Parts: sequence; C-alpha cells; structure tokens
Amino acid sequence: MLKKILNFLMGYVLVAIHGDGVDRFINICMSKKLHIWSIKKDKKKTTLYVSRKDFRYFDSFVEKTGVEISVIKSFGVPFIYEKNKKRKCFVVGFFIFLFLVWKYTTFIWDINISGEAEYSAEEIEKNIKENYVGLGTKVTDVNCSELERILREEYDDIAWISCEIKGTQLNIKLTETILPEDINKQSKPCNIVASKDCIISDMIIKNGTGMFETGAEVKKGDIIITGAVNIYNEYDELIETNYVPASGIVYGQSKMPYEDEFELSHYEKKYTGKTKEYYGIIYNDNIFEPLKYDMSYNNCDIITNYRGVRIFDTFYLPVSYKKTVVSEYVPELTTYSEKEAVEKAKNKLNEYISELKKKGVEILQNNVKIYVKDDKCISTGYLVVKEIVGIPFELSTFEQGD
Repeated sequence: MLKKILNFLMGYVLVAIHGDGVDRFINICMSKKLHIWSIKKDKKKTTLYVSRKDFRYFDSFVEKTGVEISVIKSFGVPFIYEKNKKRKCFVVGFFIFLFLVWKYTTFIWDINISGEAEYSAEEIEKNIKENYVGLGTKVTDVNCSELERILREEYDDIAWISCEIKGTQLNIKLTETILPEDINKQSKPCNIVASKDCIISDMIIKNGTGMFETGAEVKKGDIIITGAVNIYNEYDELIETNYVPASGIVYGQSKMPYEDEFELSHYEKKYTGKTKEYYGIIYNDNIFEPLKYDMSYNNCDIITNYRGVRIFDTFYLPVSYKKTVVSEYVPELTTYSEKEAVEKAKNKLNEYISELKKKGVEILQNNVKIYVKDDKCISTGYLVVKEIVGIPFELSTFEQGD
C-alpha cells in the first residue's frame, strides 16, 4: 500500500513495447535495477509500469534492442501538475487536498470486526470506540497487543482475538475456536494458556516447557506451555532462563452448554413490496440527511448500511455515507405443530453443530433434549466437545524479569 502511494506521488507511466528485442530490453532494465512492475505479455505487445524517474533511461535501451515504445497513460502528481500548472488555483487546491489526505491517514477512521458469533459486531465496535480506540485516534497511539489482551479478558466466550492496523483501518478478528496457524505464527516471547476450563486430552509441544500432563484439569488462563525455558548445569543448578515464543497444539475436552427456545405461535412477516430509500452523509459524528424518514407504514423494517470513503483498500477518511431502506410488511399469525416445532429445533441444533465442525471442533457426545411445553419448543443440554484450547499469550516485561 505504501508503494502505491509513493508511486503516485513520484509519478509513473504505463508503456507498451513492440519488437523482437523485448526480452533483452526487460533484462537490461532489470540489470540496471530500474523500477518496473506488472509486466504483461501477449502476441502483439508487452506492457509494463515504470517510474517517471526511470522512464528517461528507456531511450538509450531502445537503440540497443531495436524495440519501439509507446506511452499508454501517465499517472501521479508530477503529471497532474504539468497538465494543470497554468491553473494556479487548481494546483494550490490540489496540494492542499493532498496535505489533508496525508494528515488524515495518520489516524484510525474505521474499525472492522470479523468472525464474531455470540457477540454482534456492532456491540463490540461500540465498546471499542467508547472505551479503547475511538475514531480519530492516532495510529501510533494504538497498542494492538494490549488491546488483544483487554478484549480477551472482557469477552470470555471468545478463544482468539487478533488486532492489526492496515492503513487507517483497525482490523479485529474474533473466533470462538483457534486454528493451529494462529498459535505458531508468534514471534515474541509468549506462553500457551488455556482458553477455557477443560480436561487436556492431547498435547504436542513444539517450543517451550509443558506445565501439565494429558488428563489434567485446567482453568481458563492457566499456563499449559511456558515460554520460560530454564537451563541447568550438570549439578541441576539453574544457570539461565531463556524466553521464547511457546508453540504447540493442545486439545481439551469440555462441556458446551446449548440453550434455545421459541414460541409455537408466532408472527411471520409478509412483505408488500413497498419500500422507501433515504441517504445521508456523516463527517465524524455529524450527520446530514436531506430527507427525514416517512413513518407512514404501520409495520416496517428499517435497514441502514454505512460505507466509508477510502483511498485504496484500507486508507479510510472521516467521511462516510449511509443508505437506509424502509420496507413495509404485514404480520401474519402462524402456529407450528409439535412435530414441526421439534423438527425446526433439530435443524437449528444440527446447523449449530455443523458450524462447530467447520471450525475444527469434534463432537464427542450430544446431550441436548428437545421438548414442547407451555406453547414453547425448548432445547436444553450440552455437547461434549474436543477442540484446540491452547492460545498464545504474550509474556509481560515483569514475567520475563521475575
């Protein structure tokens, strides 16, 4: 992403090369370490991008190789300036615009939550904005490791949390189950700790020292594999402690509660096809909406989508727009039979189990009971599961020096 910005600021050119000496021409460019990229060949021509600075060397290479070069398009600030240098107001305004864009790209303007299950993305995003990282926070002030630690402690049912800044976007990935690649990609000293209360069923230690044996009961947060590796001399005296990124796969067995219920008598929405759309612009927390909602529908769904303004993929600006769709529906009362209700409950349970299996969770026992009582269909019980329970937890400075 940084390369794209630098290329745009310095200028670059898309060129087409014709002739029999194309391969030799490209080899010369590579040997001279010219900045060329995105080389594409077809039967008629070869196209590539070259920086404005290095394009000036092409004439001398043309004479050596006998190829023909034509410019397809020019990109970047220098070319925009050359084209518009007589329009002083435009040029001044353009550079002010570039300065403001650069200024705004040093702050966080978007938070992207992915992988949430029990908790909604909106709930987590609101919590982060209000208590930890608000929009407009300097990128340099965000400590991703500390934010990961806080969120892990706050959301008990989430096994793995990963925070990363890309451009002006804070990306937070949440999972209820952890994957092996998440464990083994750690580069800083860390422990492998239990993500939940369980019984250790299998354990493979790749790096670090094991603290429990197979079959042991552990509580959430217990250190299973420590990154503190003690070195002893021939007399069993401790002479040194090294701190390493602990790694290994730890499987645990636990009970996963399952609760669900729904009314036999319920209303279903029958949409009439009548809809109304409204648009608005948001700058920071200020909302401008030309039209107010017309709430003439007796029953309706109101769905609002927000989209941020961005430069490239992850450089968001503090401006976004919203689209709100209001859809009218008529509620109709419907009642499930007992057989239909039980079948619906079974399907919901099977979908839940299927999602767990996709995440690598093995179902050992299904102890969920489904029954109808007081005009409700109730599912209650637990699943006995086997899953990866060891997650990396960075060693603090105090632990390393203790």
